[in-house]
Amino acid sequence: MTDSYEAREPTLGSYLALLRRRKWWVIAVTVLGLVASLGYSLTQPKAYSASAQLLFQPDNAVITANGSPEQITPTDVLTELQLVTSAPVKAAVARKLGNVPNVSAAEVGTTNIISVTATAANPARAALIANAYATAFVTYQRSVTISNLAAAETQLSRQIASIAAQVKSLQSNPTSAADVSALLNQEAALKEQLAQLQVNGAVSTGGIELVTPATAPSSPSSPKPSRDAILGFVLGLLLGIGLAFVVEHLDDTVHLKEEVER
Repeated sequence: MTDSYEAREPTLGSYLALLRRRKWWVIAVTVLGLVASLGYSLTQPKAYSASAQLLFQPDNAVITANGSPEQITPTDVLTELQLVTSAPVKAAVARKLGNVPNVSAAEVGTTNIISVTATAANPARAALIANAYATAFVTYQRSVTISNLAAAETQLSRQIASIAAQVKSLQSNPTSAADVSALLNQEAALKEQLAQLQVNGAVSTGGIELVTPATAPSSPSSPKPSRDAILGFVLGLLLGIGLAFVVEHLDDTVHLKEEVER
């Protein structure tokens, strides 16, 4: 009974013998998979990808309440990724290119660098699109920062004007000297803040800088015939081996005495 069970138990040798018997099935399906994948890859139109890299960093023009520069958080980076393809940026790209091609934006590793990638049928066109989005985004971010600074300047100017009016009304009253002095000190502090905002507005970059412009790629990003051929070969080989086992299972022809026993 034991010998009969061991005779029926599959072994590595029996599997290899099966594949040798059905080798033409394996070879045929493997070659078919290789040819099909390679043929499909070679008939696909070529596409080229180009990337421009943007550095997202704290803007010196933005100061927190404690006087220190604003810090960047992962949430800030994710927000910037969404803004790369926002409506104002697309509108600027449309004005420059005449249309709005699609691009993708992704964070490079765990850094504050954002990669803007464009794909086109022409390598120079791909680089042009990526750079158009990158420069439009830099310009947009700077305009937003300048706008915010201008609003802050307007508010400070109004506060300064209000204090000046109060000082003027109190100067005629000798008993209000202490109040006038306090208001003058407050006015001086506000004027200092206003001057600093004006300086910041002149040097602000919006927190975004184009550090690596896109260049025309020398080779297409797709298709990849060598990669597709390897995938087709592996898939064909696996299908061929599976088909060999199926054919063997369905074949009830007896060739040898050992097969009768099995």
